Amino acid sequence: MRFVQTCLFSFLLVLCGEKFCQTQEKPAKPSLPVVLLKVQPKDEPRPVFRYPLFPETRDLVFGNAAQSYYRAFSPEWMTYHKDKDYFKKQEKWLSQPLAELNVKEINQPQGMLAQVREASLRSHCDWDMVAKLKKEGYLMLLPDVQGMREIARALSVDCRVRLKQGDVEGAIGDIRTGLVLGHHLGNGPTLIQSLVGIAISRIMFTRLEELIQQEGSPNFYWALTALPTPLVDIRQGFGGEAFFFESTFPGLREMVYGKPPRAYSQEEIDKSVGELIGLGASASINEKEEKTAVDARELKNNLSKQSPSAKTLLQSHGLTAAVLDKLPALQVVFMAEILHYDLMYQDLVRWRHFPYPIAKQKIQEMEMKLPRGKASLTSPVGTGYLAPVMLPSVGKCLEASCRLERQIAALRVVEAARLQAARDGRWPDSIEQITAVPLPADPLTDKPFGFKKEGKKIFIIGSAPEGEPPHAGNYFTYLLEFK
Repeated sequence: MRFVQTCLFSFLLVLCGEKFCQTQEKPAKPSLPVVLLKVQPKDEPRPVFRYPLFPETRDLVFGNAAQSYYRAFSPEWMTYHKDKDYFKKQEKWLSQPLAELNVKEINQPQGMLAQVREASLRSHCDWDMVAKLKKEGYLMLLPDVQGMREIARALSVDCRVRLKQGDVEGAIGDIRTGLVLGHHLGNGPTLIQSLVGIAISRIMFTRLEELIQQEGSPNFYWALTALPTPLVDIRQGFGGEAFFFESTFPGLREMVYGKPPRAYSQEEIDKSVGELIGLGASASINEKEEKTAVDARELKNNLSKQSPSAKTLLQSHGLTAAVLDKLPALQVVFMAEILHYDLMYQDLVRWRHFPYPIAKQKIQEMEMKLPRGKASLTSPVGTGYLAPVMLPSVGKCLEASCRLERQIAALRVVEAARLQAARDGRWPDSIEQITAVPLPADPLTDKPFGFKKEGKKIFIIGSAPEGEPPHAGNYFTYLLEFK
């Protein structure tokens, strides 16, 4: 799972950093995204939550959404896989101007979408993965995650079809369903699920950007304001990261935190060493068997050398020398690695409870001190070495989450400007003239969004944090062009 997480996370950072929508004006700097929105003034709907972007309690039905999501994968509803050119066609449907979309050529998997809509109205979502993750750790496969992105793209196509047909409420329903899917993925115990949930939500906000440009589109200020905060909560994913040690060193975390320690058998020690080898701490598990055996012996020798420092760390935590002396040296090292990992990891993730600018600064300071690198037989894996190698990139994960919240906040400013223009009969000349509703701060900087009016255009700017050069990941502009 760890290798899959690393690869997919890199992909998601690219995905989360791509341009917000297809209709854009060429930016002054090629790397800085400018999103062009051709909009009209529009006051809030009455009642204000007439067009919700998240289900209301009265609409929910008791049940587990995960069951319906997995039913959506039924082969009978995904027959489009038989068309080798389907995904090329889908890419065209998602990228071409809405005016050019030919609804007649689009064959949507309606059975699949019906199941997903049903899932979005369930009272809760439990992916039932915790026990499996504890058992399999980094080896646990997540083939369903890619399927969730496939579902989101189908919803995105369906939303465009409905927009082309003038079915605004149906388009809103598709966006709402996709946002709930992203939110539900945040309930998963892996960071990959959370990051895919963020990516899916970004896809659906692209459709919302397209929707608010349609004639007569409702105003979504209050619907955006009422979304869960954060929309995709990554705390479950952070918690699941600790399960790496549950499978590699079964039962040892409990021994570190109070359970009377028992001595590992030689078989258990060999199994844990094999897990480390499989992780890439030494030779690849695909190498010849005899080479792996040699590496295992050498790895054990290197680990054993860390026993004195491991005992010192565990004793400072409260375990006595008398208890530790009864345990195999390698087991003592494994227990110290668990403790060292928990100390570093929890010192990092605690900052997620603070505004992002504070969290970012503190996490960056800590991550710069970590001895990052790849463990090998020539570089001992001992106490304090394996842990930083296995730590997830807490800062990058929080950044991905914050960028989603930033997009939501910026869209609220867009809708606030439309609302104010509808009430005043003219577009505001400055951000101070938007008084009808409260304006959110930019979550990335914890400061107000930039606002500039030039003729019949308004620029709403998410600036780079102080001290950072602007780039596609930390800077963007919504350019409102008045119809």
